[in-house]
Amino acid sequence: MSEKHRQTENLIEELNRLKEENQALKAELESKLRQEEDSQVAFRQLFDAAEDSVFIKGTDLRYRDVNAAMEQLFGATHDELIGKTDLELFGAEAAEHIEKSDKKVLAGEVVNEEHTKPVGDRMITFHVIKTPMRNEDGEIDGLCGIARDITARKKDEEMLRNNERLIRSMVENGMDVITLVNEDVSIRYESESIKRVLGYDPEDLVGTSALDLVHPDEKERIAGLFSEYADKPGEPIRIECRYHHKDGSWRDFEAIGVNFLNDPAINAYVVNSRDITERKNIEMELRRHRDRLEELVAERTREITEAVEKLKLAERDKALILDSISEHVVYQDLDHTILWSNRAAAESVNEQINGIAGRKCHEVWSQSGEVCENCPLDRVIKSLKPEESEVATPDGRIWQIKGYPVLNENGELENFVEITREVTEARKAEEQKVAAQKEAEFYLDLMTHDLTNFNSVIYGNLELLEKHSDLIEKAVRFVETCRRQLMKSDSLISRVRAFSQVSEIEEQNLHSVSVADSIREMARIVKRLYPHKSIKVEFDPEARGEARATELIDSVFMNLIENAVKHNVKDDVWIGIDMSEEDDYWAITISDNGQGIPDAMKEKIFDRFQRIGREKGSGLGLSLVRALVEKFNGSIAVEDRIAGGHSGGSVFCVKIPKG
Repeated sequence: MSEKHRQTENLIEELNRLKEENQALKAELESKLRQEEDSQVAFRQLFDAAEDSVFIKGTDLRYRDVNAAMEQLFGATHDELIGKTDLELFGAEAAEHIEKSDKKVLAGEVVNEEHTKPVGDRMITFHVIKTPMRNEDGEIDGLCGIARDITARKKDEEMLRNNERLIRSMVENGMDVITLVNEDVSIRYESESIKRVLGYDPEDLVGTSALDLVHPDEKERIAGLFSEYADKPGEPIRIECRYHHKDGSWRDFEAIGVNFLNDPAINAYVVNSRDITERKNIEMELRRHRDRLEELVAERTREITEAVEKLKLAERDKALILDSISEHVVYQDLDHTILWSNRAAAESVNEQINGIAGRKCHEVWSQSGEVCENCPLDRVIKSLKPEESEVATPDGRIWQIKGYPVLNENGELENFVEITREVTEARKAEEQKVAAQKEAEFYLDLMTHDLTNFNSVIYGNLELLEKHSDLIEKAVRFVETCRRQLMKSDSLISRVRAFSQVSEIEEQNLHSVSVADSIREMARIVKRLYPHKSIKVEFDPEARGEARATELIDSVFMNLIENAVKHNVKDDVWIGIDMSEEDDYWAITISDNGQGIPDAMKEKIFDRFQRIGREKGSGLGLSLVRALVEKFNGSIAVEDRIAGGHSGGSVFCVKIPKG
């Protein structure tokens, strides 16, 4: 083989080897390219799956890449954001801050910061972490960052700070005394209200025994209650006792205590005390004026059965205290929108706490679109000092409202604290006291005036009887006149006594009484009282029926039947009585053949002291009848017996519920 041929074969062999190496190299390159593509796909999937905004910038600080979260944040596509600057996205002020931060990163620093900037029409606070990106030669050629929206968290932190200020303001300005008592009955905490209520500085009481201010006659009882409830965690106890005032006097207090010794966050008895001395004095005064008046019921303090959500330990203590008091504590903004309330405030309108938040105060309690007249919070705006007033709500309740300003660190008014307690019963007690005095005066005047007149007539006739004792017929007439006047006196006394008992009739006092028996008995008595008249009473002797009333129903029929006789000028008096059923009522009609009642007087005759024309009498009878019938949940009216005119007599129509 020639040398040239051998070289040719070697060359071919070398070419084949190079071809194989080239193919192997090509296959390896293709494999690496596929791996690189797979890696980029995985990176992009991870990049776009991130919930936080992730971005990459070049050294020119323009965006080279953004993930899906950032696209969603700006409401723009990937291509629309690429190449943008922070000036275009956030505005000049925010861009200036971001540029300074980015330059630190391009200098090799890692930046970790919180920054608030505008996104569209919103201000959003971000937690941003940015790190430098390096190329193959280790040179920084950009930066990568991740931004998390922490706006909500920041608002929560601000709310916590506001709540802490709120709770502090309410505890310090509340009308009740809040005390934390250790297991050994020593005082750990005393609220500032103790200064206003009992005159002591709170710090002077801390460390002393909770029994030191208790009246000596009650110390043993109160100490025993602490021992008894030491084994009853969470169970509330209500007590009344006397506390010593710094001025030397004794004040009546009502207290609610709850054992939280087993709660590591509190580890004490929480005692909420209220000065009830004024209420006690009012109750005593009312008992002196009306010994039958039931003891006034004080405002009940609502018990705490659930703890508020977990917050910081200090906030939890204060929140538990606020929900243990019975006053309505409401936190409002300057527009009277409710930001927060305690349990008692919400439950006073049958709502949950979150059910009244966000609503206007006057819409919730007064059902009005306008701020309540004399609202103390409006005065707080001007004075920046606590203000107080009383407001009546549409349901008839009366509230004592105290408004307190909540000022920021610059002394500017931010919100209000409104503390309210119901004083309806106290005001009613005062009104009842005045009414009782007036009523007593009325009865005294009435008895003095009318009985004096009646007795004067009796005395005059008796004197005439003495002078004409030889004239038998005249003596008989004078005696008869005296007897009738005494009957009137007895009748008046009976009516006055019945009037005094009307106010005492309550729903629970009503019971079944026989209507028919009462009618028959009263008719018999009237016939006996007027022997000089011929009286015919028509009433079914077999009639039966029970009504829901009291024994004072006799006064109703006695007055109606006697009026039919007394005001009838005829010697032959006819009275027709009918009794029938109408649904759940007994309908009783009492007709007579008297001169009747003019239309103009048909309503007036039921008024107290009202008489028809110049008729004699006290003017109490029909007024008493209507008062009693209405107390029995019934009704009464008068009609003409014969249609077309009143002269044919009257018909009194009485309806009383069945018994």
